[in-house]
Order: sequence, then C-alpha cells, then structure tokens
Amino acid sequence: MLSVVIVNYHSTPWLTKLFASVEQWYASENIEWIVVNNASGPNDQQTLQQHFPFIVWLEMGYNAGFARACNKGIEASKGDTVL
Repeated sequence: MLSVVIVNYHSTPWLTKLFASVEQWYASENIEWIVVNNASGPNDQQTLQQHFPFIVWLEMGYNAGFARACNKGIEASKGDTVL
C-alpha cells in the first residue's frame, strides 16, 4: 500500500481540489491519504472529511513545522511506501 502524507497549513481550498481529482483512485484499497493539520482553520477537518471520508486526519495542535508534521504522518502511516 502507498501512504500519501500531506501537511495542511491554510491549504484547504487546494486540498479540496486535490482530493476531488484523486477520489476516483480511492476505490483501490492501495492508497492511504493522511492529512497532518499544522494549526489551520477551525473548520478544515469538518470541511474536508465531510466530502472525502477516506482521509486520515492527524492534528498537530500547533504549527510544528513541515518536517515534524511529515514525521507524524509517517509514524501513523500503514503503507509499505510513503510519499
């Protein structure tokens, strides 16, 4: 399985477009989508998971920076390969 880790920092509009375009591939159980929230807006999780329930949402609780957020996503991933 492939795990895709995406760090979110005020990027919900772009993530919405991304997940709308890749949603067709979710039918395959071979892709895990992980969004690590780096202190974005209060409704980001609800907005994204309402439309794309296949997203795994991880909350940093503060802006931990890109590298720490990536590491948290990698630690939570279940895939053999992480992108």
